[in-house]
Parts: sequence; C-alpha cells; structure tokens
Amino acid sequence: MPVMTISYQRGAFGQEIARRLALKLGLPIFDRNEAMNYFLADVASPYDINMLNESPKYFLKECSQGITFRDLLSERLAGYADNNNAVMLGFSAHLLLGNHPHALNFYITAPVHVREQRFQAERKGMSLEEVRERLIRSDRKSRRYSLVLYGAEETDPFHYHVTLNTGRISVDAAVKLIAEVYKDHMAREFLYNSTEEAGRVQHRKEFTTIMKDPSEIPFAKVLDMYNIRWIYEPKTFPLEWDDNGNVGLAFSPDFYLPDYNLYLELTVMNQRYTGLKKKKARLLNELYPGTNIEIVYRRDYDHLLRSLSTAGEMMSDNGLSFNTDNEDIEDY
Repeated sequence: MPVMTISYQRGAFGQEIARRLALKLGLPIFDRNEAMNYFLADVASPYDINMLNESPKYFLKECSQGITFRDLLSERLAGYADNNNAVMLGFSAHLLLGNHPHALNFYITAPVHVREQRFQAERKGMSLEEVRERLIRSDRKSRRYSLVLYGAEETDPFHYHVTLNTGRISVDAAVKLIAEVYKDHMAREFLYNSTEEAGRVQHRKEFTTIMKDPSEIPFAKVLDMYNIRWIYEPKTFPLEWDDNGNVGLAFSPDFYLPDYNLYLELTVMNQRYTGLKKKKARLLNELYPGTNIEIVYRRDYDHLLRSLSTAGEMMSDNGLSFNTDNEDIEDY
C-alpha cells in the first residue's frame, strides 16, 4: 500500500499531476500545510505550523515529545505509510520517508525555458525577469529544505523511483505512468513482499485448504493454465456502517488479478446471493473510485470451463472481459 511522494520544480506541473493522480486513484493528498496540521497538530501551535511552512531550520527545533519536529514527522509519516495509501506533495516527503518499503518517490521537472513560459502565462503582466527571479527563489527554497533536513540534493535522481520531464510528456501521460508504477508496486506487494499473502499466490499445492468454495478451485486452475497471476481474497472492503461506526456490510471479492487491476467475484454455487453480490459491487464502485470489480455469473463460469481450448479468446486488449449482461440471471 504505497505512499507516493511528488517532488517538483515550480512550472513543471507537479501540483496538477499530484492532484489528478489522487483523484484518479481515489487517494487523499497532503501538501505541506495539510501534512503539518495532520501529523503535528498535537505538538505544534499555530505559530509552529507557520514557521514549519516557512523555515526548514525550524524542523530541527525540539518539540514537546523530546525529539525534533523533523524526526517526529518522519516517524509519523513512516507509521502512516505502513498501513495507508496517499499522495504527499512537496515538503521533502521523499527524504522524510527515507527508504520506507511502501514509499514511491517521483520527481517532476521541465527545462527552464518551458517552466518560464508556463509561469509567465499564469502570472499575466509579470515580466520575464520577474518570472526568472521567482523561479530561482522557488528552486533555492526547495533545495534549502532538502539540504537542511538531510544534507541531500533535491534534484539527485537516485532519491526517486521515477523522474518525469513534462517538457517532453503531457500531464495526462505523467499521471498514467505514475499510476502504472503504483499498480505494479501494489501487485508486487501482494505477490512477493507479504508473508501473509505468500501462501496465497498461484500454483498452490493445496487449493482446498485455502478456498472456501469448491467452484473456485477449477477457476483458479484455469487462470494458472493461462499464466494469469491471481490473489485469493486479498482485501475486505467495508461498505455500510451503523450509527456507532461498526461495519454492517463488507465485501471480500474472490480473486484479484494484479496485471489487470481487476477484482472478480464468482456467483456460481448459490444464485440466490446474486442480488446481494450485485449490490456489494455497486457500493464498492461508489465508495472506492478506481477499484475495478466484475461479477462472474454462472453462465460465464460454465462457458469458461467448457471452452478451455479457446479460453484465451476471452481476453481483450484492455484485460479480461466477462459477460456482465445479467438478463434472466435469476433463472439460473
């Protein structure tokens, strides 16, 4: 569950990329001010928050916890990244998180003349000399934060997983690239980095000790046959809560296909639950934007098992496709 840090040069569209990315993936986003208030509000006064936003040296001041604001923020960011996904925009978050295994670090840059043109277009009436001075001050401030916090250069490419030049690619392309890195990291966490999930990946020897429904075993074997990576019930999504905040309805889709970012729920053995599963899938789409879920109805399942020789044709250019037409489905 990676936290993505977005460091950027002013005029390189870093803010726009971060906000579009958060919207695309349905993730919270923290800029400098939001992060200070969220992670340090219990130990920092409004004056402290203002100073932390203005002066990198203030991070080295000791707070009421007996450690510096820098070390406390780093500690709390790491704790957050252990269990949450988010986009962290600026404030040297890539250095504060260090080499955290759930942190993905991105740097957004562009040639100086491109940044100048963009900044001048946003600040109509500002001369080119004023634009250049403003960008130079912005770059110096970013560099000062990284040097004061950790003695590191902000522009060092080895701090980042990916560096993107928006002088060469569009904002949309940058968002798509970062989203793909995010999805790849999620898949690798599920498949390789988690002890809990290690026994749940494909090519298992004892399906029946893992799977709750006998119909899921042949389905998993078909996926294996076509080298489609899968994870069994990797996640539970809360869907409804009572007045006390207790979860009243949840959904644990049967399979996740990391290469397609797709969850699959089988409706095979007991068709009277079809309506409930459709409701859960609808709620999941509403509450967790960007989460792809398909229900595999009995007709799809039976056809798949009858047509093993042509099952590969069920894959489209965009991923797996199943017949989601539910006409007369209750007749099964």
